[in-house]
Amino acid sequence: MDIGESFENTTDGIFDFLPNLVGFLLILLVGFIVSKVVAGVVRKVLEKVEVDRRLHESSGSRYVNAVLPGASAANGIARVVFWLIFIFFITVAIGALGIPAATGFMNDVLSYLPNIIVAILIFIVAALLSGAVAGAVARFMGDTPTGKVVGAVVPAVIMTIAFF
Repeated sequence: MDIGESFENTTDGIFDFLPNLVGFLLILLVGFIVSKVVAGVVRKVLEKVEVDRRLHESSGSRYVNAVLPGASAANGIARVVFWLIFIFFITVAIGALGIPAATGFMNDVLSYLPNIIVAILIFIVAALLSGAVAGAVARFMGDTPTGKVVGAVVPAVIMTIAFF
């Protein structure tokens, strides 16, 4: 094998890969635009139904504020929607590159995604449950010393269980 043939093989490989690279970049661009648009629509819908106001009026808001101070539920959910859609497009784009190792890795990441979604849902349900329990304890036990202890401990225990 001579240098000329080696150079020709290298340039052939580069030029054969260019369409894959262009496809990768186009898929990422389209995915970014679609993700932004869908996240914006989700944010607007959540703002229309006043999710933030309802969360701040509920008793669970103090627990959410303890974890994420000043966070907007509409923005947070829209951000999660953006990344879920964009990760799908990233996976498709990496598949378009035609690199088997990268495609396998992204398939592993994508298969783990439902676990992350379920963990977020468990945390949200636990925050709502702990707020409801704190409100119920305040109504039933009032301002008694036992009521204060139970009202502080039980929501913390619920959130700790949800965390693990």
